[in-house]
Amino acid sequence: MKTRRHPTILYVDDSLNDHLLFREAARLAGSNSFFHLSTIDSARSYFRGRAPFSPRELYPLPGAVLLDWNIPPCTGADLLAWLRPQRAYANLPVVVYSNADEPGLSSLCYAAGATHFVTKPAELQQIVAVIHALEQLARGNPRAGNLLAQLPTYRPRPGAARVPDSGFPTRAH
Repeated sequence: MKTRRHPTILYVDDSLNDHLLFREAARLAGSNSFFHLSTIDSARSYFRGRAPFSPRELYPLPGAVLLDWNIPPCTGADLLAWLRPQRAYANLPVVVYSNADEPGLSSLCYAAGATHFVTKPAELQQIVAVIHALEQLARGNPRAGNLLAQLPTYRPRPGAARVPDSGFPTRAH
């Protein structure tokens, strides 16, 4: 069986414009790790390996998920509520990636089970940085979260603070 060079990263976002921008950034990053879905239901089918996402050799389980928060008629919370109780997905890195940045949204996402929260950057180079960080997360690199934390659009977990000179999150005392 052939081994994939990059683990699969599931990108769940209903916005065609955001998908096209993300695809261009992935091209610039030299990444072919992403598999795009546009609904929460299609993401559930992917995880279950149901048609059209079978056989598993062609649609491997992801090493990480990039999840838009607002995917009508659902939210990212619906997918997280389905994923997190399942042992196989309890520790899967899920980065919420949203245009919304209202007060309290990042706290809500973390409480729902997100691993990280990033507002969608407008600059292509910042999207490329998100892609590089996600690839590291999918490979299981424990320092990959630090790559995300350096982005100006990163929102830390409640109680975490950034170290001013490094941009890496630390626990507030």
